[in-house]
Amino acid sequence: MPMLDAAQKIAVQLMRVENASQLDDALQEASDRIGCRFFALSHHIDFLTSPGTGLRIHNYPEEWADWFDSRRLGTSDPVHRASQRTAAGFIWRDVPKLIKLRAADRAVLAKARRHGIGEGLTIPAHIPGDAHGSCSFAWASGQAANDDALTFAQSIGSFA
Repeated sequence: MPMLDAAQKIAVQLMRVENASQLDDALQEASDRIGCRFFALSHHIDFLTSPGTGLRIHNYPEEWADWFDSRRLGTSDPVHRASQRTAAGFIWRDVPKLIKLRAADRAVLAKARRHGIGEGLTIPAHIPGDAHGSCSFAWASGQAANDDALTFAQSIGSFA
């Protein structure tokens, strides 16, 4: 199935989701289509201080999610910060073009790699009146994102 047809099919599926399980299934299908291992759809909030107030669906390793939450990175993660500087999707290797990376940012990205999370891409979600958010897809360490995957993700990200 050509990439555009697959994106259209998943976009329609996303518009019809009625629960978190269906959303998870659609994001997994999108991940499979572009050949990545991980996905995350999330508000950029501190989930420890605001439990139950935001949306987060992901299949990242639980150890990573626990580490991420324990450091309250929901609002300061470098990819999340970069997503607030653009309306268009981006591949993570381009984050330094969007924000100035600090030593702590490089440490977060290195820790993600140690958890098996390699290159990725993010589609920002800026919904008026709502917390910032994003839809991200990531490959296993050692694999690379590509422009076709970014185009595909941009085509469905806002529907998620």
